Amino acid sequence: GIGYMVWWVKPARRTVWFRCQEMGPERSGEVPNPGLIMAVTPSSWHLWAVKGTKRPDLETKLYQAPYFNVYDTGSLCTGSIDMPRDTDFFNTSKWEQAFFGSFFTHPNVHEAGRLIKEGSCYRFWLDMLDGKYKTFPTQQLVDSKTTLADVLTQLKKG
Repeated sequence: GIGYMVWWVKPARRTVWFRCQEMGPERSGEVPNPGLIMAVTPSSWHLWAVKGTKRPDLETKLYQAPYFNVYDTGSLCTGSIDMPRDTDFFNTSKWEQAFFGSFFTHPNVHEAGRLIKEGSCYRFWLDMLDGKYKTFPTQQLVDSKTTLADVLTQLKKG
């Protein structure tokens, strides 16, 4: 088996795409994004947000990735994402392109308030697309009560 791969995605401005009735038929735009931890196995894809611009260490607190299609477990609903396979499995940029190149269609947390700390996640992303924030508002990130060490332990267990 291939095993798993975990990496840090630096905070950066990237284009995000929405296809969601609550936000109009289709919206996209370049917005500030928080740092992310991505973890992939042959059968799963998880991601979490991190605060700051420094490379995370094992004690780094992880936060709910504030994106639609991400469950509160960090698991990603891959829907129609064109997933990297086999020869591209270890190419992190392919995974990042697949994530940011896909449409965010619906919140996957069971309470709308869990995707971000305050307010509507739809309003939040509309504000982001409208350029309200120069940098990602990390005070809106929801603590996932986990660390990078916890994630690695879970992945090792399979």
